[in-house]
Amino acid sequence: MIRNVYIGSHSLSDYSESAANDVHILDSYNIIIDSIRSAAGEDAADFFALPQVVRGNGASATSVAWYASSSGAIQQWRELDFHTQIRVAGEVGAILERLRPLLSDPGIGPLLQRWLNVTDIGNNLHLVGGRPVLVNWGLLPSATAASMDARDRAFASNLGRFAPWLTTPAFHSLESVEPTSPSPSPTPTAAPASPVEPSRSQNEAASQVPPDVGASFAAEGHVAAMTAAQAAPAGPAPSRAWLPVAIACAVAALILILLLIPGVLLYPDTEVGQGSAAGTEAVLRQRIEDLQQTLQARTCQGGAVPGSPQNLLSPRSGALDRTLFPAAAPSILPSSPAGGRLAMIASAALTTRSLTW
Repeated sequence: MIRNVYIGSHSLSDYSESAANDVHILDSYNIIIDSIRSAAGEDAADFFALPQVVRGNGASATSVAWYASSSGAIQQWRELDFHTQIRVAGEVGAILERLRPLLSDPGIGPLLQRWLNVTDIGNNLHLVGGRPVLVNWGLLPSATAASMDARDRAFASNLGRFAPWLTTPAFHSLESVEPTSPSPSPTPTAAPASPVEPSRSQNEAASQVPPDVGASFAAEGHVAAMTAAQAAPAGPAPSRAWLPVAIACAVAALILILLLIPGVLLYPDTEVGQGSAAGTEAVLRQRIEDLQQTLQARTCQGGAVPGSPQNLLSPRSGALDRTLFPAAAPSILPSSPAGGRLAMIASAALTTRSLTW
């Protein structure tokens, strides 16, 4: 398929280019791309962007431009939403699984292994017209290429996250490694307590995969295991701030209902309450009788000099006396106990007024 969709270009001044048997890896594209297309399919061949290399002459650095065969919108991996990343990760895992036999092929295997060296997957893995396309394959920053540990970490956090069965690929010209494990290793049941020193073994490489994006894929290229952070988009935990308010409202409503029950605010009709009321009424009746007797005698006991009787009333005419003190005054106490308390209070007030008049 003719490749005519430009993705980007840059200088290789800060990069090291992989090599196999003194062949620059970017120059090997036309050597093995047809074998990849024939053995793994058109989408596997299109996964690797076409490099157009301009070699440096000493005065200028080598530069490379990348092209894809798919047309359509171009997006980087870091720009994709979570669900699209999961879909693309599945497609990449399936492509790498189909490349698995070729990686062990003695003819094209050493070259294809070195194509898998890539860093910064967030910027180098693109979605072009809905299909994954990888640029800057076969290249590593110079500092990373110089350290095996740095290469292990770079591979595990980039393409290694899509195919945990892969080991760190070879990079330098005379280097040779076994590209895959004989069979997928079981997932560790527990993480080590201390950080694991990166190595080229499959399990240790997989343990270095950061949990932010990506997924692990089984032999068929489907999702095999995902962390809890990958299984669902991150988000705030459900809030239950309404719960205390709801409890308080329920308690207040219950109290209000109890207070609305008829009779709940009245004093209980007990024997103690009846006795207290009856005793108070008896005392008031006795006091009224005493005051009436004092009025009839027209004298009272002075409070200033105890035991010294005084005539509190001045001489009056007989008519006035009969008006104020009739011989047969009607009872001021009501026969009905319902108004007894009010009548006793009124009688006491009348008596006090008469004494002071």
